[in-house]
Amino acid sequence: MAGNAKQAYDLWKPSESYKIGDFMADWGPEGYYGPVKSYSIVKATSGKGSNGVILTIEVSPFSRPG
Repeated sequence: MAGNAKQAYDLWKPSESYKIGDFMADWGPEGYYGPVKSYSIVKATSGKGSNGVILTIEVSPFSRPG
């Protein structure tokens, strides 16, 4: 997905009220949360009998050292 904002937006499966401009304002090159340079999965949970996983992720605008 690196560099492909439209594909990332589509994978996000946003509600109709969250437009591509909103996504870019949050995650784009000058976005509040982005660009993401590194991340860490903090927690993964799945309920008994569920068919999905909930991930808690920390994102950072800084690259990991090394």
